[in-house]
Amino acid sequence: MSARTRIRTGIVALERAHGACPTVTFQFPMRQVPAQASGSATLVTLTLCEWQRVAQQVAEAAAAIGR
Repeated sequence: MSARTRIRTGIVALERAHGACPTVTFQFPMRQVPAQASGSATLVTLTLCEWQRVAQQVAEAAAAIGR
């Protein structure tokens, strides 16, 4: 990818699981110094239940710091 490519955050894959929670993969852009930007991304795959737990923890942390 060129240095000018902009990677967006979002869902890139969704798979139905055998259990109650489907598997969801999110793409997050890498944060780098602009001169070193390579347009790369990090992919994170968790079940939807795990994503919900992470969201709850983020909300609790935000409340704790007053946001």
